Amino acid sequence: MPRAKVAVVGDNTVDRFLDTGIDLIGGDALNTAVHLAMLGAEVSYFGAVGDDEPGRLVVAEAQRCGVDVASVVTLPGATAVTTIRVLPNGDRHFESEDFGVTADYVPDQAALLRIASADWVHIGMLPRAEAFRQRLATIAPQLPISQDCSVAEGFSNLEVAFLSAAMVDDTVETAALRALVKGARLAVVTMGGDGVYASDGVHRWQLPALPIQPVDATGAGDAFMAGYISGFLATGEVSAALDTGVRQGAFACTFQGGWPQTPEDRAAAAG
Repeated sequence: MPRAKVAVVGDNTVDRFLDTGIDLIGGDALNTAVHLAMLGAEVSYFGAVGDDEPGRLVVAEAQRCGVDVASVVTLPGATAVTTIRVLPNGDRHFESEDFGVTADYVPDQAALLRIASADWVHIGMLPRAEAFRQRLATIAPQLPISQDCSVAEGFSNLEVAFLSAAMVDDTVETAALRALVKGARLAVVTMGGDGVYASDGVHRWQLPALPIQPVDATGAGDAFMAGYISGFLATGEVSAALDTGVRQGAFACTFQGGWPQTPEDRAAAAG
């Protein structure tokens, strides 16, 4: 069976961990792209890096992880940098975010056509995401699109709107309903240690989180989204996709950073 082709569009960053003094590669979209590749998808990443050494490191690390980086563009300026402090319970506190050239990245027409050839498109942090989805829907109206709606605008033309309970003021049910009313076909709300809630307006699903001792929650939500997409492409079932998402999100909490990058973490992840 051929591997599913997933296009991931949006941000990347250098995650600078203040408590350990190490730099790792991350970013909402790139975290999801790498976890999708780890789960067996054929992943193409569309984003921008600066014309600097951190940008070269971003591209090299994504490529090492099996992500197609042929469509990454280099723009004049700095690659994004995020400073993070991990709390004793594994939660992370973003102390500063410099979005660098990712704040200016929008896929051009050539990139749009390549993205439209995928089996699924996922959007992370992306400027003018609503306009991008409209352009994409014009070219490929049946193409399923998911989006991290905590960092990108709008709900129209979305197969799945991913939300975080930590980023909404209402109940998860109200937040999900708002996304559905505004155009999403399915709303999925992650709730950290309380698990995940999903609704399509007719059916509702709720799964608990797995019991783990978290090392670092950086990228856990991004990993969950990758798990959901991978699970749904494999089964076509929301419940199975949510289960895969919960497992991948829990896995992402067992090491520092968005995915295993140190030799020790890579060895542990390999079993």
